[in-house]
Parts: sequence; structure tokens; C-alpha cells
Amino acid sequence: MTSRKPPPKVVSREIDENIRKIYQEVVEEELPDRFKDLLAKLRGQESGDGKN
Repeated sequence: MTSRKPPPKVVSREIDENIRKIYQEVVEEELPDRFKDLLAKLRGQESGDGKN
């Protein structure tokens, strides 16, 4: 009995969809507070408000 391999385009599309699903979950995760605080501090330095 021989098994047929799916066409490469089908396999590639399935891989792409699975990778998108995984990374979409990461994108939707909330940013940790320590990173939010760091970004706020950096934005303050860029605007020249003198916060450190």
C-alpha cells in the first residue's frame, strides 16, 4: 500500500496557519508591568520631561 503525500503547497499553508495561531496568542498576551513601566520611563526621557 502506498501513501500519497500532500502537495507541498498544502503542507506549507498548514504550517503557516499553525505558526500564525501560535504567534497570535503571544501577540494577545498582556505586557508585564515591568515592561510597561520601562516603556513609560523611556517615553518620558524622549519627551524631555526629566523623569528618570
